[in-house]
Amino acid sequence: MKSDQSTSCAERTVLLRNGVKQGNPNLNAPRCGAKAKSTGAACRGMAIRGKRRCRLHGGRSTGARTLKGIEQCRRANLRHGLYSQEAKVLLTLARVYLRSLKI
Repeated sequence: MKSDQSTSCAERTVLLRNGVKQGNPNLNAPRCGAKAKSTGAACRGMAIRGKRRCRLHGGRSTGARTLKGIEQCRRANLRHGLYSQEAKVLLTLARVYLRSLKI
């Protein structure tokens, strides 16, 4: 038997994907600081490492940083386009054209 090289389960340290030690999450991981508006109860999710919120309450979100990312966010939030710059230009040109026809 090699007793000097074997380690017990309690001595081994295993990190989970979020950097928290394996074991009872109530003892090892910090909790999310978000609270419900209606009940005032705190979120029971694990906070992301280095953050104060869980993944569901914005712990991973940093927002768009590059011009390409900002443009993608802008396009993703587009509903119908009736008030976009392109639509306003087209409506203005249509009004000018219709006024010229009524003369």
